[in-house]
This record gives sequence, C-alpha cells and structure tokens, in this order.
Amino acid sequence: MTDLAPEAKDGVDVKTEGKPAALAVWILFALTPLTTGLTAVIGVIVAYTQKARAADLARTHFETQIRLFWSALIWMVLFTVAWWISLALTTVVIGIPLVFLFWAAILLLGAWFMVKAVVGAMALSADRAP
Repeated sequence: MTDLAPEAKDGVDVKTEGKPAALAVWILFALTPLTTGLTAVIGVIVAYTQKARAADLARTHFETQIRLFWSALIWMVLFTVAWWISLALTTVVIGIPLVFLFWAAILLLGAWFMVKAVVGAMALSADRAP
C-alpha cells in the first residue's frame, strides 16, 4: 500500500506531468531567432519524446509546439528560396524590392515565432491550452 494520492504516480502529480518539459520547449522556441534555429530543433525533439507520457494539458502544448515548428520551417524554407531567387533577379531591377520584401517576411516570421512561444509559455503557466 502506498501513501500517494490517486492523482500521483511514482511521486509525480499525473495532472502536471510533462508541464516542465513543455515550458522548456516554449523557452527554447523563444530563443530560436537568436540561435538561427538550433534551439527549435532541440525543442521539437523534446516535444516528440515527451508527448506520449504527458498529461492532457502538456500533451496539447506539445502538439501545438510540433505544429508550430513544422509550419514555421516550411514558411522559412519558402521565404528563403524566394529571397535567393529575388537576389538573382537583382541583375534586373525587379529583384531589388523583392529582396527587401522577402527579407522582411523572414524577419516577421521570426518575430511571429517568438511571440507564439511567449504566448504559449504564458498559457502553460496559467494552466490553459495554447
């Protein structure tokens, strides 16, 4: 017989299991623009490995983090390819404004990613879904 409450398993509250890892992933995501994506890769690996054994709230955050990573990666690849094409088009005058347009889009994508990470961390701290 154990002294643990029915909501606890192995000394860990089942309702909050995975919450520290989900918060760590949000923090890693927030640092992503400063590390050129390295922390996002680490964060998505953590999210994939922790998702299966997490409580409902943390699992929801992990799923959101995984979706956020893949959507941001796809947009980053598309914007980067478009930027390189527009850079090649600078030999003709049409490429010059496009270079700045896609460079701004990449910066806005990084800002959006950081804001989503901060809002997600705040929601997790308040025990809300992302």
